[in-house]
Amino acid sequence: MLENIFEWRGQQEHEIVFVFAAWFADPAAYEIAEQRIRDNVSEWTRVIWRPADAVSPPVYPDGVLDLVRRARWW
Repeated sequence: MLENIFEWRGQQEHEIVFVFAAWFADPAAYEIAEQRIRDNVSEWTRVIWRPADAVSPPVYPDGVLDLVRRARWW
């Protein structure tokens, strides 16, 4: 879990980020480069898979990547 306080569109915002370990039952799901999800009723967001050792694109918020790298994966 990570607390994040940040500026967005001129306002201070706050979020709590939960990081979970999970695996796909079907390995073919890892081959899907990009997905679109709905953040709200009228807007789509692009979601991509990114290896933990990749340098681009960046991972937000700061500290999430450190949590992933330190996690114990059973």
